[in-house]
Amino acid sequence: MEAVQVIRDDGQPGTVVKRLATAGEGLQLLVAFADGSRVVGPEEMLIAQPDGTYHSGLNQTAMVNQVATELVGDEPLVVPVVA
Repeated sequence: MEAVQVIRDDGQPGTVVKRLATAGEGLQLLVAFADGSRVVGPEEMLIAQPDGTYHSGLNQTAMVNQVATELVGDEPLVVPVVA
């Protein structure tokens, strides 16, 4: 499943970078988009398209909300800063 093209609802192209094994959630996919954003989610979030690409299954707002919800736990939030 690595290196397949993924298109977000807003048309932003991306690529599955790698599969991640997570505790309790099974395999997750790391998808990097052309605008620099990245999302980690289950393989089921990708919907196969007739042209061989995949649709992300979540719109950008849903992805941001999902990530914000997942950060509620005791995981530290790392925010990169460019000077």
